[in-house]
Amino acid sequence: MDLSGALTPVLEAARNQAREVDATGAFPHAAVGALRDSGLLGLTLPADAGGMGGGPRELVEAISQLATVCGSTAMVYLMHVSATMAVAAAPPAGRPELVGQLAGQRLGTLAFSEAGSRSHFWAPVSQSQTADGGTHVKARKSWVTSAGHADVYVVSTLTSPESVSPGGTGAGRSLRGRRRHAGRGGRRLLPRARAARQRIGADDVRPHYTAR
Repeated sequence: MDLSGALTPVLEAARNQAREVDATGAFPHAAVGALRDSGLLGLTLPADAGGMGGGPRELVEAISQLATVCGSTAMVYLMHVSATMAVAAAPPAGRPELVGQLAGQRLGTLAFSEAGSRSHFWAPVSQSQTADGGTHVKARKSWVTSAGHADVYVVSTLTSPESVSPGGTGAGRSLRGRRRHAGRGGRRLLPRARAARQRIGADDVRPHYTAR
């Protein structure tokens, strides 16, 4: 797969703003806008989902070229692809359009690392709870790329005790949209800093979708 046509405008945008992004910690808006226009947000998604049908080789090529001109843009892109593949592996019930949106205009990211686990993202200490017919999440994430800028957050927590089957594991993940109210009794997903990589908190947030 020849990615040069899609990558060229993204690399140009990323190169032009790299010095400012590095100096100020600003989010690489121009480069991410170019990624949205290029179709590369869906690089590893299948064509029938609106993606480009690429695989690991194409992903490595794209991220390697991005990293040579702007490390921040490359990290934002890597986290988007990671979140997108998690969503594609278990599409949210009732949200069949989300995978296609992540292939085009919506930016995704992972919210895994927590201070309480020393940022060992495979060992979350926050836990979801089942109440009022749904799942509620309270979490303090210590390191989230694109926090405050991503449209979709894949959030890891321990699974609600009521949802764990005998002999099952307690790990789970949930899906959350940017700056949307959680519903009755909920609060917003709050960015806690201004840089592209931030801490975020979720106080009694009701995710759009949960999975184990």
